[in-house]
Amino acid sequence: MPGQSISGTVLVHEANLRLQGDGAPKWVNEKHFFSVAAEAMRYILKDHLRGKGRMKRGGDQELDC
Repeated sequence: MPGQSISGTVLVHEANLRLQGDGAPKWVNEKHFFSVAAEAMRYILKDHLRGKGRMKRGGDQELDC
């Protein structure tokens, strides 16, 4: 979809990888799981947007020092 920063499938897969981490987490309840999952997705979206902004402002250029 035009203008979409990251696909829903990619977002869910990335969040799943972050949630799995090193071991099996122990969720207190369903609300706790969804809270942690939403926070992981927010961080993924922020990281993605930061990367886009960096490229927009010449972040891929090599400096001659």
